[in-house]
Parts: sequence; structure tokens; C-alpha cells
Amino acid sequence: MTSSIQNFIRERRNGRKRALALPSWNEDFIIRLGITTILEGHTGCVNCLEWNKEGSLLVSGSDDQFIRIWRPHDAGKPFKQEPSRNLDNVVTPLSSIKTSHTRNIFATRFFDNHSKIISGAADHEVHVTDLTTQQSVFSEKFENRVKKISVVDNYRFLSAVEDGSAQLSDTRAGRSFPIFSITASNLPRVANIKEVKSIDFHANTNMIAVGSGGGLVRIFDARFDKNEPTLMFGKMFFPGHCDRDRGGYCVTHVAFSEDGSELLANMGSEHVYLYDVKNPSLTSLKLPEFDSTPEEPSPLPSKAEALKETGNLLFSEQQYFGAFQTYLDALSSCPGHPVLLNNAASALLNRKLIGDK
Repeated sequence: MTSSIQNFIRERRNGRKRALALPSWNEDFIIRLGITTILEGHTGCVNCLEWNKEGSLLVSGSDDQFIRIWRPHDAGKPFKQEPSRNLDNVVTPLSSIKTSHTRNIFATRFFDNHSKIISGAADHEVHVTDLTTQQSVFSEKFENRVKKISVVDNYRFLSAVEDGSAQLSDTRAGRSFPIFSITASNLPRVANIKEVKSIDFHANTNMIAVGSGGGLVRIFDARFDKNEPTLMFGKMFFPGHCDRDRGGYCVTHVAFSEDGSELLANMGSEHVYLYDVKNPSLTSLKLPEFDSTPEEPSPLPSKAEALKETGNLLFSEQQYFGAFQTYLDALSSCPGHPVLLNNAASALLNRKLIGDK
């Protein structure tokens, strides 16, 4: 049967083990990837995109300091070939709002039953903009750039601020205050880096995840039953293979799964990690045991051998991206073959991307 996301979801619900851990990539999916829609309207770098709860509207923020709202599904048929200027596939914004921000917008979220938009920017400010009047109805200025926003309810939201704090804003009370600071002496720190880069709130479990410079993700138990919420430090996650004393890591995005049992974290210029929130555990690297006379690798099938030779040629021409992909193609027919794995690793090392370290 042809692979599809719907089939994988159906198999997962039916308890099929194959679908419980989806592969990191699927050839059928890759072949069918293509541009379906061009959203045209911003005049600066687009820094953030956020769907509404129903998945029908998209809000974006940009260096042009505009918020734009889109209905991407209004586009025509998907592109069959390379995208051209087919007007059926170009969507213009439903609404374009010139915000009160004076610098790049980094975060946008729908708010208060889609009647308002929250935005955070490099000018250290957050604004709540009414979509009817297109005017700011709430604003707050912090000590540094605002990188991410997470909605708590219809009148409160959280902001990740690069001064090292997570701020709770209450539009009903008209004020904001810090609920967390990396500079607090009782919290673990890494590499003396304090910037808060990302934040997410899970309403059903009352958990807040905070991603920061240094690669740490901290999870707190939050209670919002009082005027000022109480925060209890719970868990901390960090990739086991990374050097905690090094300062180059940065968690640029965190997101809870729907049931709150897992947390997805993106490490800028590195990898994406999925953490088990309910059952965290330490992981260790286990190397296979070898005797003194390792076996010779088995011969490759003719197709895999031909792909390996093609990869070797690309490698000799310093075309490391193509060589790596060719070795992967060969590995699809000979999974785990040591020669192909070694060649693919060599291609990764030689292309010298930050995330390949």
C-alpha cells in the first residue's frame, strides 16, 4: 500500500508497532513534496508563522513590522513542476496590519478567540492588536528582545525574553511580571548563558517549558489559581552527547504534544529532540563489543555497489551533499552495511555543516 500520513495515523491508532515510531523520512513522502501555495505580501524577512486552532488561518510577522493574516487553503491546485508565477497559487493576505513595533517582529499568536493578535519584537515590546480596529489595546516593554509567545487563556499569555526571564502578561489587569528568571540562584545553569529563547504552556497539565541559550529545556509546574501564579521547578532536559560547558547551543523552539507526555525541542544549528516528559531517563552511549578478528564486510549487491561507486566519484569531486545522499540510497537496500555507513559519515564530516558535528 502506498504510504500516506493518513495510513500511518490509522495504523498508530490500531496499535501497529510499525506506526508507533515513524521513520525520520519516507521516500514516498519526499517524492510528493512540492510547493502548493505562495503567500505574497511581506516586504521583509518573515520570522514567524502561526496557525489558528482550526488550521484555517495563518498569521505571520516580519522585519517589515507588519502582521498579516492569510487563508492559504484559498489557493488553486498544487504546482505540478517547478513553481511559476501561477496566479491561482498566489495568496494575498486577508488583512495587513501596521503594528506599533519599531523593529523586527519575532513572534505572533492568535488571541482571545481570534479577535486579537499578540506580537513580540526586537524593540523589547509585546503588543496585543485588535483585529477590528487594528489598534494596540495592550503593550508592555521588557529589558530585551521578545522571541516567543505562548497563550495561557483568553486574557493571559507568556513571553520568552532574552533578558533571561519568562513574563506573564495579564490584559485584564493591564500588567506584566516575571514568573521565571535564569539568574535565580536555585536553578541550574549552563555555560553562564541566560537568554530565554522559547516557551510553551500546556493547559491540561499546567506545565510550562522554557528553552534557553546553553541548550537547556526546563519544565515547571504552574498554578494560575491566584493573582500571581506559583511556579515549581520540575525537570530539566539536555542532549546527553553535547558538552554542557560549551555555550554555542540554543533552544529556539519548544512545543508540548497534545497530551503533554512529550516535548519537542529544536536546537538551533544542531538537531531536533523529542523528550519523554512523563518518564525521563538518563541515556548512555553503548558501543558494540568486538573481538580481535572482526569479520570482513559482506559484498554489496550490484545496485548498491554501483551507487557506492557513484558516491565515491562525487566525493572525489568534493560534491559532499550529493555523495552523502547517494550513500543513503545505497543503504536503503543494505541497511547497516559498515562500508556505506563509513562513507556516509565521511561525507557528513567533509561538508562541515554546523548541525553535522
